[in-house]
Amino acid sequence: MHEEERSLAVKLCLERNPNAFHPKIGKYKPGDKERRHTKGCNCKRSGCLKNYCECYEARILCSAVCRCVGCHNIEANMDAETLLTIKQDLKYPQPKSKLDDILKSLAGVGEPEKLPTARSPPPPPELHISAELVDATCECLVARAAEVCDQEDAEKAILQEFGHCLAAIVDAASVRATTQRKQHGGASK
Repeated sequence: MHEEERSLAVKLCLERNPNAFHPKIGKYKPGDKERRHTKGCNCKRSGCLKNYCECYEARILCSAVCRCVGCHNIEANMDAETLLTIKQDLKYPQPKSKLDDILKSLAGVGEPEKLPTARSPPPPPELHISAELVDATCECLVARAAEVCDQEDAEKAILQEFGHCLAAIVDAASVRATTQRKQHGGASK
């Protein structure tokens, strides 16, 4: 009984739309290895980073065919995403340092960027590495090394401090990008 209802529903669906059950992921040309989405996705709030995005689920980047809003599934965002992943992986107690104060003061500095269009993705965080930032980072690393006597512990402590500094730099760049988007009326997810 259910099988008859199902086949009737499929038949009615195919009458309305003959391409209803055709695959949406195709190839550019015969022999081409790169796949593309023939219809594109219509994501509104996921940033195309969830499995209900057809492109993300198929492990392909969104393209010009897609009608998504606030897309993060594009090649330009991969570097920023990688940096944010590194920052999230470095979770440990973070002591307050001179670098934190410098980064907070630099977070809002810079020229405002142009408004992104509905299709354009938010710009990746810009990392402005000045001599002052390098000096502050080096001071933090040297101070951390001076606190530890053992060679093995010193290496570990320096690497942890460097991770903290890197995370703080990425954090400040993200705050700056978010602040600029909010100042210009850009939507944030």
